[in-house]
Amino acid sequence: MKYLIYTLLLSIITTSCSWINKKQPNETEIYENEISKINWEQVDEPSGLVLCDSLLIEEEKVACLQKTLQQNIQENLVSTIIETIDLNVDTIWVAVNINPDSSITLIPDVSLIANTDNQENILKAITNTTQNLPKAYPAIKRGIPVKTQYNMPLTFIK
Repeated sequence: MKYLIYTLLLSIITTSCSWINKKQPNETEIYENEISKINWEQVDEPSGLVLCDSLLIEEEKVACLQKTLQQNIQENLVSTIIETIDLNVDTIWVAVNINPDSSITLIPDVSLIANTDNQENILKAITNTTQNLPKAYPAIKRGIPVKTQYNMPLTFIK
């Protein structure tokens, strides 16, 4: 019986050493592995407006957001008189950024407009419209608000 106990203790001691020497996971490897799993092109919950919350399908919410923002920007530009007689383009693209703090930034692409005075006037008019836009809430990625960008056309009626 004594030998059985000694043998049992000896086996426990020798196997416990292998548990102690077990390789510890590297923090950077775990971090890199988790980061590579994240799809940065998609969000868990898209940006939205309170008006569009009644819609159930995400694509409809995003379409409602884009349509509402485009209509508001377009209406604000109509109220701000912009001389478009000598514009060489009738449509410009605007990057609409919805920031994590729910602010909206508009970045128009006026590179196609030849006249620099018209470029400045349109830039000022579009940036002034951000004050009149409805309040949006940011997109959510893994529980964290993130910045999203939508590109939309703005058409000038001559």
